[in-house]
Amino acid sequence: MAGGEAWTNIGEILVYDAPRRMAFTLRTKTSDGTLGPVTTVTITLVAVAGRTRVTLEHGLTNLPAEAARGAVPQL
Repeated sequence: MAGGEAWTNIGEILVYDAPRRMAFTLRTKTSDGTLGPVTTVTITLVAVAGRTRVTLEHGLTNLPAEAARGAVPQL
C-alpha cells in the first residue's frame, strides 16, 4: 500500500443463510504480524417495498473502549 501500512483481514464464516443473513468473525493482522481483537460482523438483507434494506452490524461494542477506538481507521 503506497504511503501506508498493509493489513490483512482474517476470519471465519459463522452463519450463511442466503439470501437473508451472513455473519463472520473479523480479525486484522498488521504487516508486522500483530493480531487485532476478534469481532463479529453480521449482514442482514430484508425486502422492503421492492427494494433491499442492508443492515451491517460490527460487534465493536464488545471491545474494550481503547481497542474499539483503533479498530477502524478514521475516515
